[in-house]
Amino acid sequence: MTDTPRELTLMDLLDSRENRVNHQKELLEQYPGHTLVSMTLNIPGPVKDRPEYRRALETGIHRLKAMLDSEAILYEEFRPLITGPEGYLVVNGDPMTIKKAAVAAEEADALGRLFDMDVLVINDGAVPDEKGHYSLTDIRSISRSQLGAGPRKCLLCGENAKACARSRAHSMDGLLNKINEILSDAGL
Repeated sequence: MTDTPRELTLMDLLDSRENRVNHQKELLEQYPGHTLVSMTLNIPGPVKDRPEYRRALETGIHRLKAMLDSEAILYEEFRPLITGPEGYLVVNGDPMTIKKAAVAAEEADALGRLFDMDVLVINDGAVPDEKGHYSLTDIRSISRSQLGAGPRKCLLCGENAKACARSRAHSMDGLLNKINEILSDAGL
């Protein structure tokens, strides 16, 4: 019997995003003063969990770890979720340097273009409540533009990926075929 991937609902995806944000906040509170890298894959469509997607994200985690000082990595987690695999690294280091490594991992090759590596920190001057909790507004993401890096490029045409996604410039089948080709070429 083969497992057919479950198609996700909009509510599944919204719940997943909320759970990810809450987990990010928990990790930043657990490791105050450190940098969090939260990793997912850029996979369109209602199916987010396949073995090759999990292997791809694990490859992304290993790729980023190889670019960082291994002793600076304080925490590592891989979550194989039905809403798509997630990876987390807590790193003792400069957030801008870590973001540079994340961008390099994302731009290294075609497989890297599937990685979405968010680098998150607690804002300078943010004060936790009496229980040590921060508000979501106390958390900021280091952006590509802060490094002078351009926006992510579309897998199919090389234009701005967000613009293509917003305008639905390409078919879902076209994108998924390209993603499957990238995964196959990477041996995943």
